[in-house]
Amino acid sequence: MDKDCDGYYFRADACEPPVVLPKTAVTKAFEKKLTVLQGEVRGACVKQFQDRPACSAQPFAAVCAQRKCRDKLRTGDYLPPAR
Repeated sequence: MDKDCDGYYFRADACEPPVVLPKTAVTKAFEKKLTVLQGEVRGACVKQFQDRPACSAQPFAAVCAQRKCRDKLRTGDYLPPAR
């Protein structure tokens, strides 16, 4: 069901769209590990991202299609439900 999916901004590059995943995949332990990894990546890539402007969060539409969570707004990422 669509309500079982959500978008998460995981990437080091804040200008990238979110990753759409099942909500059950994003546990407290996963989020804690992810926060550490994001900090490491941002630290390692400081030269790459230091002169870039801040980006607004990109919109998304999390849907469940063919038993997978997808972003309906991203080209090529949305498959209509099977009939």
